[in-house]
Amino acid sequence: MKKSVPISAAMATILLFLSGCASGAQTALPGSANIQFRAKHPVTIGYSVFDLQDPYFQTYAAGIKEEAARRHVRAIIADAKSSQLEQVSNSASLISRRISALIVSPVQPAALPATINQAHRQKIPVIIGDVGAQGDYDAYILSDNRDGGKQAAEYMRRAFSGRPGQHKIGIVDLAPGVVVGKERSEGFKEELARDPHFRVVASLPGQTVDTAYKATQDMLSAHPDLDGIYAMNSNNVQGAARAIQASGKGKDFKLVGFNGDPVEMNLIREGTETATVAQDPYAQGKLAVETALRLLKGKSPRYDEPATKTLRVPIRVVDSTNLDAYLRSRQHSK
Repeated sequence: MKKSVPISAAMATILLFLSGCASGAQTALPGSANIQFRAKHPVTIGYSVFDLQDPYFQTYAAGIKEEAARRHVRAIIADAKSSQLEQVSNSASLISRRISALIVSPVQPAALPATINQAHRQKIPVIIGDVGAQGDYDAYILSDNRDGGKQAAEYMRRAFSGRPGQHKIGIVDLAPGVVVGKERSEGFKEELARDPHFRVVASLPGQTVDTAYKATQDMLSAHPDLDGIYAMNSNNVQGAARAIQASGKGKDFKLVGFNGDPVEMNLIREGTETATVAQDPYAQGKLAVETALRLLKGKSPRYDEPATKTLRVPIRVVDSTNLDAYLRSRQHSK
């Protein structure tokens, strides 16, 4: 039987965390550079994941577990299930279990500062895995999401080259408040706006397969002459693909996704999805473990942007012309 924490103590911890989040105040320690992180034995890395129902984070967690096993350390995965409250709670629980390092893919980055402060008081480094970062974190690992949006727009423009007239495009966005969604959207819109032959006529939130399906249905109903959709995660792609197929749109309709999870690769192979901006969450997860262990040894991570403690993992556009080569490269990288 699991030992339960008294309800009053657990709630006090959660309320303390959330009070810091709600106010936006950061009661950070005087900088993580002044902290001598301490590895406890056995060395255990905790990962509070956004939502394990999402294929992207399933792959991210797999990268963490694989790298942890390779380096002979333990990994504990805690699923936040898209709930900020659950993530605050399970992060506190991980810290109480004497982990040596904490990786968080945040539901809401605004909730991070209090969690980071709690971890730092226990000499635990905190690595932010994608989504967005706030507070005195020790490393932030992600793809270049704004550039990914730009690449998606560039691909969309090439896909319609030679076809006259103005092309109407819809966007199935991420949930409001998801920082990377803002970056992916802005990069796409800014690049597409450079071409007068393209116009974004609708942008609706998705995030899950069902909400993306409904958002796409609404867009196609309001704009039956829509020419393409940019869907900003794999769930959005799946929902959009179902709605597009149900509408009877032909092969000239373009669906460009973001993430590049295995489900998208299958959709590209069958011709349902045109292309995706492929991230590498598996590599991100492995890099998060490597970074955590470097910090525990007192070494500086290999930051791409030292001022923001950011490490970036490359992304690329994948379509039917380079799908097989891309999949071979991913197998090799693992």
